[in-house]
Amino acid sequence: MKILVLNAGSSSLKFGVFDNSQTDSRVIKGEFERFCHGQATLHLRVGGEQAPTYTSCMAVTDFAAAIAALPGLLAE
Repeated sequence: MKILVLNAGSSSLKFGVFDNSQTDSRVIKGEFERFCHGQATLHLRVGGEQAPTYTSCMAVTDFAAAIAALPGLLAE
């Protein structure tokens, strides 16, 4: 079973996808931060703790837009 977890802080939205059928249960770890000027910085790690972290900017203006972008982001 896969579980999506969201953690909204004062200036960031962290998320993770966990799969309890795997030894390293964290499948995806991500964070939107610095919502400013119509974009946010996205940090994304696909795979376990040893996987590289990718950083990019996304056109999301706030928490609601970041949450709305998650299904498409996770589908990729």
